[in-house]
Amino acid sequence: MDFVLRALVGGLVVAGVPVVASHFGRTAAGLLMLVPVVTLVSLAYVWWDLGPSVAGTVSLAGLLGLPSVAAFLLTVWLLSNRLGSPWLVLSFGLVAWMVVAVSIYGVIEMRPT
Repeated sequence: MDFVLRALVGGLVVAGVPVVASHFGRTAAGLLMLVPVVTLVSLAYVWWDLGPSVAGTVSLAGLLGLPSVAAFLLTVWLLSNRLGSPWLVLSFGLVAWMVVAVSIYGVIEMRPT
């Protein structure tokens, strides 16, 4: 059921982005694109299954991961008018996201406790 809810809500948001872009503009579509649908549903399930303390820790980890999302979006922005294939642009964006996310994870895991 968890997967179905995520897929349904996420699919509705994704399907709504082009509609919002055509009616309200690119800025509104960009903001809709960042609605934390998966995060919202995931944190609710973490809260119910593992408790509020774990949900708080997971949300902090998500906050620490925001630079990786910024790296993805910045890469797509920089390459979107330079490369012809959306799949190539998005692939470079995912690589940028992964490099930053793995770096953040490494820094956090290597810190002394």
